Amino acid sequence: LVYTREILRASAPELADKIASYRAGYDAAERRGIENSLFAGNLLGVASTNALELGIDVGSLDVTLHLGFPGSVASLRQQSGRAGRREDARALSIYVAFDGPLDQHFMRHPRALFDAPLERAYVDVDNPIVLERHLACAAYERVLFGNPGADEATFGPRARDVAAQMERKGKLFRAPCGTPTRDGQRYMHPLLSGAASSPASDVRVRMIEDERFDVVDASAGGKTIASIEASKVNFEVYPGAVYMHQGK
Repeated sequence: LVYTREILRASAPELADKIASYRAGYDAAERRGIENSLFAGNLLGVASTNALELGIDVGSLDVTLHLGFPGSVASLRQQSGRAGRREDARALSIYVAFDGPLDQHFMRHPRALFDAPLERAYVDVDNPIVLERHLACAAYERVLFGNPGADEATFGPRARDVAAQMERKGKLFRAPCGTPTRDGQRYMHPLLSGAASSPASDVRVRMIEDERFDVVDASAGGKTIASIEASKVNFEVYPGAVYMHQGK
């Protein structure tokens, strides 16, 4: 983005401020601002990760430029579908291949890419990390396991074991009243009674890890400009690192 802006300032200065970058780690308010500017047509170009791939109406784009194969045909089609969303609009998608074997394979056999079916999506519904979040959100809405067998049918056979682990962690507690189930385990969320926010507000769909670090701009009064997963901190914001944000 830095180099692109330098080129635009020299060749078309009126466009230099019409481009931006976008990724999931940006502050939520900044992401919304970029999305709104893109939708309104105030931005003419965005360099983005796959964070814009799904769930966001980006308005009327004309061209998508894909740098390398994104990992699945479904992702490539979703990304290319960001353009040409107006009625009767035409759009162009450009796939720039890298040197990797998969990119080069598709360059030599383009029909293998164009004719490939969408991949099947496989989800491990018994993943304890995901299940714990689901149970917390569900227990906030109503007491779990009040109807024997019903919640197990929804959340799977591991649901009770995960709920018991959550109780030991203090994330769920036994419901104090009501008809007990066959083993007396009825769980509710600690915030069930009149909480200001539900546990769903802590479930981040754009970041997998629970532990994350805020990137703060000390020169801007301590403004938070991004959030980074713990596993990436030592690679991106170590002492002395150069951290790029919106071309700065």
